[in-house]
Amino acid sequence: MPLVDSESTAEGAATLDGRTKNSVLLDVVFTSHPGVPTGATVLRLASSMGADVTAGTFESLGSVQVGRLALTVPAYHADKIIEQLRKNNVHAEVRDQ
Repeated sequence: MPLVDSESTAEGAATLDGRTKNSVLLDVVFTSHPGVPTGATVLRLASSMGADVTAGTFESLGSVQVGRLALTVPAYHADKIIEQLRKNNVHAEVRDQ
């Protein structure tokens, strides 16, 4: 599982846009149809599992909404987060660095 590189600050804390070597990036892709709040569900799940939204887009293609998110998650918890997202019909994988 690729880890995010870090750099030391003057205070000695390792940071890179809020991420550390103990974090990985997940790419998440999902679709939603009218009346099905998939986007809200994904954001709620991500938040409840300790993930931070690093980047994202939502597009409407006809009546279908397509969402793509990059989530920063604790490396030790990445597999569990992926498993939980997939149980909710959301594609998730660790981003190759």
